[in-house]
Amino acid sequence: MMRNDNDYARDIEKECLFWGRFECEANKYGIPWWCDLRRATRLTKNVCGWMSDPVIENIVRGASKKTLISTALAQKGRVLDLGCGAGWLSLELARQGADVDAVEVSSQRIDIARYYLQNNPFTESFGSIQYLVSDLNMITLSAARYQTVVCWDTLHHIPELERLIKKVRDSLVPGGRFIVYDHIGLRRNNLRLLRVMRIPLHGISMVWRFLKGKRSDEAMTLSDRGIENGEASPFEDVTGEEMIGIIGKYFKVDAMTTQLSFLADLANDLFFLPRCVLYPVIWFLKRIDDALILLRIVRGEYVFISARTKEGSL
Repeated sequence: MMRNDNDYARDIEKECLFWGRFECEANKYGIPWWCDLRRATRLTKNVCGWMSDPVIENIVRGASKKTLISTALAQKGRVLDLGCGAGWLSLELARQGADVDAVEVSSQRIDIARYYLQNNPFTESFGSIQYLVSDLNMITLSAARYQTVVCWDTLHHIPELERLIKKVRDSLVPGGRFIVYDHIGLRRNNLRLLRVMRIPLHGISMVWRFLKGKRSDEAMTLSDRGIENGEASPFEDVTGEEMIGIIGKYFKVDAMTTQLSFLADLANDLFFLPRCVLYPVIWFLKRIDDALILLRIVRGEYVFISARTKEGSL
């Protein structure tokens, strides 16, 4: 639900400032994967936990990225990237020939996305990208303009989600595709599983840090420090699992899977390990995570949805 006008205006400004500061800070320490997937480097400061390391990110969510990109490119035509952030997905789609309109609420993030676009070394068969600064809660979209709409990890920041989903539906041509990867939150049984797994890890971690003379707060991310300082995103997880039902209301869902039942939260607890050990451990735990979801023992905290417009929906 939208708040009153004054509260909303304050919060959306805070949202823009938070993500703008976050991107500027992250880019001081390397090339984040969420700016340029192909040229990403491991950030020299822990900006956002395991996502600061593109190797771990690829182990944890690389397959989801490949599926999203290949599904989007399978249907030729213009693409809309909702909540493009610093631009990795738009950039990757355009590198493979797509013409993309990319929308983001933070002007600073768009500036950074434009920087990576201007310095893109992979120009062969490049399509195009048009950036737009706009609030997805308020956005208007041209009818039947897009063959595909993609959205990576954005919908959980949208309080006016149903309004947005209706706009997305109307912006697609008949048979157009809507592809989403997003955070829907942890269920109670996921949290129980995490607590059990963390008991031995915390003990091992404490001993390791004591022997190495490291402080426990060295693993704290820039995002965590921002939360401690009252600078968190005001719209973080404002929408959760209900997005599945809303998308199903306006689209025909062709495929839906959940992912990462525990690993997204547990991975940061493993950072005390040397990387020669950390990477194989993350890979092994990802296999266990996938198996637990496949066997329906737990549900993942992220969802991947591939949907298309219903006949006669326009």
